[in-house]
Amino acid sequence: MNLKVVKHYTIYLSIGLIIALAFLKVRALFFLPELELPVIVYEQIVEIPNSSNEISRNIFHSQISDLSINGYQTITPRDLRAYKAWGKTLPENPIIIAIESIDKSTINYAASILTNYNFSATICIPEEQLREINNKSFPELATKEELVAFREADVYSYGLKLSSSQYKLASEIKSEINLMKEKLNFAPEAITFPDENNAEAQKALCSTAGVKIGFSPKADTINKLNTKTDFRLLKQQKAIGNRLTFSINAIRHPGALSAGEIFISQPVGQRFKACVSVFDKNFERLLGQQYDALPEEPVLLGKLPNKVEYPISVYITDATGILVYRHEQFNRYTIERGEPVPLEEEIPEALKKALDEIEIPVETGEL
Repeated sequence: MNLKVVKHYTIYLSIGLIIALAFLKVRALFFLPELELPVIVYEQIVEIPNSSNEISRNIFHSQISDLSINGYQTITPRDLRAYKAWGKTLPENPIIIAIESIDKSTINYAASILTNYNFSATICIPEEQLREINNKSFPELATKEELVAFREADVYSYGLKLSSSQYKLASEIKSEINLMKEKLNFAPEAITFPDENNAEAQKALCSTAGVKIGFSPKADTINKLNTKTDFRLLKQQKAIGNRLTFSINAIRHPGALSAGEIFISQPVGQRFKACVSVFDKNFERLLGQQYDALPEEPVLLGKLPNKVEYPISVYITDATGILVYRHEQFNRYTIERGEPVPLEEEIPEALKKALDEIEIPVETGEL
């Protein structure tokens, strides 16, 4: 083959490559297939939890196992960038697992569980912990060498968790990014904001700091990945819903025997094992029931205690207990029916009969 022929082949291959890249870019810009993306966040994983930001090792293990059984596959912020920029194919049920800590006990245990299921996670390093990497005064934190080793083994990718975004400047975020480069020799793949306020400001901070992926807390909305998705403001959440319709009805009794009743149903949608829990203002569990499949018609979940602190919260979760399909909150006066009878009096028989004949309205809402 002479030099002229080789030159022609090279030109044709180059043209073909340019056309292929242009096609992928156009597809990514205008024709991305829509996917749902839960982003589940953990802080501390411990033997015995002592606070709301801690979860037990047993529960973490069972949740990862359930996610695997239900067909979820983990992806990284790097995968999201490739999806957005070039239309890289993502798995059918993608999920991001984020851990907001570099405590050795947390990430070592999480790594042992994740690798068993061929999962990975993104560690969003808190600003305050980033500063103490390789500081001998903080032996409980993972060292640079340990963090790099996890990254090279594809167990963890890394992001940065800001301590506050309320008054952050882009220059301050860039400073934190440079600190991470200095400490670990690589930049964060994502930025995590500590609050869901000032969405436009957070988006602008990501943009001016050159960060392609940003996470913001939100517990009741699932991410929709498509050509219109703003990848600088993806929601961290404990959710997997948006496919199902539920009815939650709270009927308050005008009497002393019970503060009210909770009715639950799932008129339409895929059937699944579910747990329904009711909590009071202080997050004390009042009622709970597990179902192999939620009923299509309203059934009584249970009676509320007479003395209950409002607002009450009703959660419908899957078997993992962390993926929330529905969360609804009720204040006392939003569910009141009729005039209350003084606690020391019994409900008159006629009134009790009238109450039994009240038709329970089924209010459904598609999530």
